[in-house]
Amino acid sequence: MTSGGERPILLIQIRRPDDLMSLHERQCVSHRISGLRRPLTSWNAFESPVPSRMLAHCAGIIIGGSGDFSVHHPLSQRFVEPLLTTLDEIAALRRPLFGFCFGHQLFGRGLGQAVVTDPERAELGTVEVVKTPIGMVTPVLKALPDHFLVHSGHSDVVDGCPTDCDLILSNERVSTQGFQHRSLPAMTSQFHPDMTANDAIERLNAYQEGFSERLSSTPPPAETMFMRGADDSCALIDLFFRFHLDDDQLS
Repeated sequence: MTSGGERPILLIQIRRPDDLMSLHERQCVSHRISGLRRPLTSWNAFESPVPSRMLAHCAGIIIGGSGDFSVHHPLSQRFVEPLLTTLDEIAALRRPLFGFCFGHQLFGRGLGQAVVTDPERAELGTVEVVKTPIGMVTPVLKALPDHFLVHSGHSDVVDGCPTDCDLILSNERVSTQGFQHRSLPAMTSQFHPDMTANDAIERLNAYQEGFSERLSSTPPPAETMFMRGADDSCALIDLFFRFHLDDDQLS
């Protein structure tokens, strides 16, 4: 529930009802948008499609990670197909949209780009990303260094930059680390700007078994994989909404 007529930020989650990290994800995102002084509301799209009324009521939308699911897996289509319709509704409303990890991959697929599972391009831990030439002049990224560390955990990748988008962040392992739409207020990242290193350690410890099954080798302990204090990317969600929400939406 919201108060005082404030329009919330909507977090779309894609998680099983018994996933203990559902609350963790909501808490992480809430911390990242706390400077906007806006309420956070959420909807689990794994359980049922996002109601159109929620999209119309919110000021902006975040599509989060999943923990268990691939955008392209046949068993995921029960909730992925309605989410693609949700993306169309968000575009028609021109609501600011930020997607990370699964949300990044969903956005890529929605624009016709292939999403693939590729252990050779999997990332798990703190990695460096760099701004592309377009990223160098992207206003949302202005406050971030030209190259910075991010916290990542994925085995699926968007296999190329979607049509009508510009590649803004990249690295040697995964070229499509981040892109923005040219005409819609939409930006996505393969990495997790919702999490500090401490958050990522907590979440990876919860998902260690699942990640181990998807990667080519058993990962070391989470505490050794994420660099504490290397949390520059945690500003990204706040920076995105500050740029795209107008004065009326920020009031």
